[in-house]
Amino acid sequence: MAKKKTTKKTAKKKPAVSTLSAKLEKTIEKDFQACEELLRTGAGRNEWVEKNCKRMKSWQEAAEAGDARGQVLYGLCYYYGHGVKEDEKKAVKWFTKSAEQGNAQAQFNLGNCYYGGFGVKEDEKKAVEWFTKSAEQGNARPQRYLGLMYNNKADFLMHIKIILGVIAGLVIAIILKCFGHW
Repeated sequence: MAKKKTTKKTAKKKPAVSTLSAKLEKTIEKDFQACEELLRTGAGRNEWVEKNCKRMKSWQEAAEAGDARGQVLYGLCYYYGHGVKEDEKKAVKWFTKSAEQGNAQAQFNLGNCYYGGFGVKEDEKKAVEWFTKSAEQGNARPQRYLGLMYNNKADFLMHIKIILGVIAGLVIAIILKCFGHW
């Protein structure tokens, strides 16, 4: 009897069903949509969070209820210190919770924290991991960051090769001079 072929099914992430009240859901959705474009470009997001942190209690409630959008917004309050004392470790905590749910903006923010050592130990490997996850969802900023990181590393390696070539040339010149072949 032939074995039946089984195919491995890959589960697609389904968006989490909101447990928020209708009013809170509307507030979080509106705020996240308004902030999302700024999160994509980085332009003015500090000012946007500062201007809108009066709704921080709603963001906190949503974050604590497990809403990924609320977690990003609440994390930004800690990241910038608006409505709360600036605390990059708490920002990382909220970005991580959201990023693990697949939120592209949180993944970018978390990658940025690892890249710059904000609230966590600097870790380029983890930065690349989170930037990649966000970039794979079409987020342009981490795509740009990944490109810059790659170019910077390539430029660095090229300069090292040039420096090593110059050093090797100098060493050979010194050896030849010492042995009278110059």
